[in-house]
Amino acid sequence: MYQIELNNLPNQEFICQLDGQNCRIHLRQIGDYLYLTLYVNDEMVCSNVICEDCVKIPTFPTSKFKGTFICSDNLGNSDPSYDHLEDRFFLFYVTEDELKNGIQTNI
Repeated sequence: MYQIELNNLPNQEFICQLDGQNCRIHLRQIGDYLYLTLYVNDEMVCSNVICEDCVKIPTFPTSKFKGTFICSDNLGNSDPSYDHLEDRFFLFYVTEDELKNGIQTNI
């Protein structure tokens, strides 16, 4: 499991490599919700998925991306908002192997 470093910004995009995959992640706050869009090798995997506490992203099986993202509230069970992405809400990448081996995703 790997924690993705985020900033307290309502709109942010970054590029990273996760388990050999070239990923572009876009997070944006619209109203009360934080949304995640994911590209792997410039191919869209998911678009504007609402980030919810301890819910896997993408929320569906796909051959375009190995692993999953999970948002976690370290002070309770609220859904994330941009203003606390550096200190309360965290985004984790969980590998396929970790998922298969039963790594708990209720962080």
